[in-house]
Amino acid sequence: MYGHDAGDAVLRAFATTAQHLRQGSDVLCRYGGDEFIMVLSEAPLDQGLARLEEIHRSIGELKVKVRGQVLLRVTASVGVAVFPDNGTNVDSLITAADVALYRAKTKGRNCIVVSDAVAADTEAAPS
Repeated sequence: MYGHDAGDAVLRAFATTAQHLRQGSDVLCRYGGDEFIMVLSEAPLDQGLARLEEIHRSIGELKVKVRGQVLLRVTASVGVAVFPDNGTNVDSLITAADVALYRAKTKGRNCIVVSDAVAADTEAAPS
């Protein structure tokens, strides 16, 4: 409906909003397309979720203008994975977060879903 200009404007507004809400050693990066990864390495799950809720709420309040017209509403679906519960390496954590993201999308979008995956990537201890 709005085209690529609108998508680019939304991505910039999202990144700016999330970047301003970062804390400490948080890392925010664009993963691809309209997907971002945010690493909250110093936050336990409850604090991380509280911060993600704040970011999610801020995104819902964005007023993005494209060609002088304000977009109707910006939403975000969020998948969350926790180290070491959902994975012990980057690939397994991204996979767990991605599965949670798809669950958020099937739940109707515009929500935060925490992965329920159990880490299966732990290496066996040497005998």
